[in-house]
Amino acid sequence: MLRFHGVAVLLVLCHNSVVVAQLPAFPGAQGPGATATGGRGGDVYHVTTLDADKNGVVAGSLQYGINTAPASGRTIVFDVGGTIFLDGLTANDRLRYGNANITIAGQTAPGPGITIAGTGTKWTGENIILRNITIRPNRNANGTTHDAFDLQVKNSILDHVSATWHTDEGISITDSGVNSTVQYSLIGEGLNYGGHSYGSIIATEVNGTSHSFNHNYYAHNNSRLPRLGSELGSTGAVLDWSNNVVYNWQSRAGYSGTNQHSRSNFIGNYYIKGQNNGTTAFRGGDDIAGYTQVYQTTDPAFANKFDDDKDDQLHDGIVFGPSTTLPNSSGQKAYAGDLTFVSTPFTIPGAGPYETADVALDRVLAYAGANWANRNPIDQRIFDSAATNAGKIINDLTSG
Repeated sequence: MLRFHGVAVLLVLCHNSVVVAQLPAFPGAQGPGATATGGRGGDVYHVTTLDADKNGVVAGSLQYGINTAPASGRTIVFDVGGTIFLDGLTANDRLRYGNANITIAGQTAPGPGITIAGTGTKWTGENIILRNITIRPNRNANGTTHDAFDLQVKNSILDHVSATWHTDEGISITDSGVNSTVQYSLIGEGLNYGGHSYGSIIATEVNGTSHSFNHNYYAHNNSRLPRLGSELGSTGAVLDWSNNVVYNWQSRAGYSGTNQHSRSNFIGNYYIKGQNNGTTAFRGGDDIAGYTQVYQTTDPAFANKFDDDKDDQLHDGIVFGPSTTLPNSSGQKAYAGDLTFVSTPFTIPGAGPYETADVALDRVLAYAGANWANRNPIDQRIFDSAATNAGKIINDLTSG
């Protein structure tokens, strides 16, 4: 294995020629962010205290490790497990990282894993790998709202993270985000006290870039599952929206902004109606024809499915297409608004391999989220709720 400009490559000899294959971030990485190297080749920093360390001056704290990361790269591992609490009273009171070449390896934490509570996080760097951490902003005394993961990253990947009790979006990638992936993650139980229990804004303003959101579990959020569209009048990113499970929302699950461009592949996703009676899977922005473009197919190998009977049975959803009327939703259609359906999928580097919606449903419920092999009771309850059609959107932790 050799490294060129910080990128790990594997040289393979084939018929007297050399083929250069870029190594994945880790086994199972998919999408445009799959080849991120994070802190590979740099130093290793050990988190030894759960001190919130707002100013990043306590050696051994997570914030100190982030603030002092060298440009050559850093992998952050955890010698301690538990909760790092920071009261997010202002927009600046959140964990941030704006540089390049870092891996946050939450899977190394003992016991309950690592939870960052009381605030959100913001990541604006390049070549970042975030794995196996939980973010729970919760409602604070000042009313400041926080995304759990506010991303403006480039060539980066989030894998097996949990975002719960967010007061704005759970995981969003916006503005200058480029070629990145969010996979096998939980986005659940956003707090809806202000009507803002939302899942994901995917609205990069960089033309021609790509993103993948695959194998994620969205549960008990109001909407934005996802919210698409470039706000600057540009064509923006192409999205791989594949093998996700979306459970219990209100009205429309996802939608695109009015008069905003979006181009997306909707492949093998599973939508499950819950107690809050959400119906439409995705609504176009009622805008200029051709602005919201979607590729989807009824081919069983790639079809999206919708279960709207609330009968406590998984795997009895129907395949839906552009004009499908949901059988148990008073004539509502799975797709609504102004949408242009295209016959050829958009090209997205690293996307797939895809699974059927049924296989993805089982895989996501079994393996998504932080610490999936030993879930904490909060995550486990949210994952279990889809199988029994339980749970609801909550306003705060006193209304659950």
